[in-house]
Amino acid sequence: MKRELSDICSISSGVILRRFEAEGNGTPIKCLSLKSVEQEGINSDYLREIVVDTSKVDNLVTTKPNQIVIKSIQPFLSSLIIDENPLLVPSQLYLIDCDKTVVFPEFLQILLQGKEIQQKLLNCKRGNYISRITKNDLYKIEIDLPSLESQRKILELVSLQKEKIAKLKLLIKKEESVLDYIITNG
Repeated sequence: MKRELSDICSISSGVILRRFEAEGNGTPIKCLSLKSVEQEGINSDYLREIVVDTSKVDNLVTTKPNQIVIKSIQPFLSSLIIDENPLLVPSQLYLIDCDKTVVFPEFLQILLQGKEIQQKLLNCKRGNYISRITKNDLYKIEIDLPSLESQRKILELVSLQKEKIAKLKLLIKKEESVLDYIITNG
């Protein structure tokens, strides 16, 4: 069944970090960045810590497990949040919170990475130099949403395929090592 994202999730815009940074003492918090959002998940090497004004902490947009962050700037990569510790969401990212009675967050994240949705996002992007999407663009995206049981089965198949791909990549690395040995040692 076709559903707009507005029917199955809420989307929050990240915040402009400068408005929340403390000039003196404050509360340190880890912050997402554009580079930290990768298809495979959040890359913690690109998280940064900022000190926020304690009086403004309640107004921050932070992550919770099973939410999705998506870049508002091309490429429109998304990641599923699994970390229990809240991460501050900057203005270049959107935070998606799914209605778990109709869609698994993992399933929606996979759909957001798919060619069909990526093409829809490209079709509604704005800007010549820096292409971006708006929150309303996201809300209007239509997806084919199977039943929860079908989603679960698809997620199981995806998981098996990812395991298979990981094993094949490992095999390729081993074979490349053998090839390098043959070449260097005759």
